[in-house]
Amino acid sequence: MAKRVSTGAPGLDSILQGGLEEGHVYLVEGGPGTGKTTLALQFLLAGVDRDEDCSCLYLTLSQSREELLGIAESHGLDLTGIEIVELLAAEVTDLSHTQTVIGTAEEELADLIETIGAEVEKHQPRRVVIDSLAELRLISSSMLRFRRAILGLKGNLAKARTTALLIEAFDGMGTVESSELTTHGTIRLDWTTPDFGVTHRRLQVIKMRGSPFFEGLHNMTIETGGIVVFPRLVPRPEPREVERWELRTGDETLDDLLGGGLPGNSTTLITGDTGAGKSILSAKLADATAKRGIKAGLFLFEEMRADVLERAHIIGLDFDDHIEQGLLTSPHAPCWTKHCAARTDCRSALSC
Repeated sequence: MAKRVSTGAPGLDSILQGGLEEGHVYLVEGGPGTGKTTLALQFLLAGVDRDEDCSCLYLTLSQSREELLGIAESHGLDLTGIEIVELLAAEVTDLSHTQTVIGTAEEELADLIETIGAEVEKHQPRRVVIDSLAELRLISSSMLRFRRAILGLKGNLAKARTTALLIEAFDGMGTVESSELTTHGTIRLDWTTPDFGVTHRRLQVIKMRGSPFFEGLHNMTIETGGIVVFPRLVPRPEPREVERWELRTGDETLDDLLGGGLPGNSTTLITGDTGAGKSILSAKLADATAKRGIKAGLFLFEEMRADVLERAHIIGLDFDDHIEQGLLTSPHAPCWTKHCAARTDCRSALSC
């Protein structure tokens, strides 16, 4: 079985069922502002953090070293241990390098591929990022030559036995199909803006050759420190044996109507008009569960913590004690409350 390497992005390794297979070339595609560069930096830093016995290399064809350091600084990331090599820097920063005699696109493309191969051979990186393929596409005279260039680049990276991320802009018009066909796997980042609310960011694994992964769109956020991916819920392929128990509501009459209570390890929908008592019933269920020494979680989408605690106090429920004992919590997740100063390290929906 091929060795797996971490992507460095929380949640993404779970989607890939262990991470990326070592020694292959992967494509990360997406539009502007979707987090491609951020993910690339996380990928390289994951290699540095794991003390891999080789360097990590960032080959930039479009952004300057200063721009990359600025992106890293905005996320609080230290790029020590990552070698940043600017390609085409002279052509971008010094107009005196502009050719007055038109050269062939084939020569420019071949020179650039050769330069990339030389840098990889020089640094012998365990992980490498090439940002971005758009520059290769611009100097390719045809899609056929661009495809051949990607295949040649892939061959050089394979010889170096390095795990590589190729960054590519995606415009939704199928312009990256050639890149997708030549790489071992493809990860797509995108975002949508609803009619109301904040921007909705998503990640999707398009393909992974010979490697299992969880399909579909997965929610993600760009936090200070990098992107965080929230894998979508996927049903287990086979049911598993679970302990049988009953969830008491705390109301003897209601428990009798339910035949002793709600079945544990099950899903129950509580529905009703405004003011019918849905929130109160949910609070009583959480209280009754905590009193039995079983952890309960409340996820709040429309109400603030103070409102829930005040309502619980009014109806005689001691939520403060449950929270203090760790019996009333929610899983670790970024907080969606914009004014929360600790939104990147929120441990509980009821301790925000």
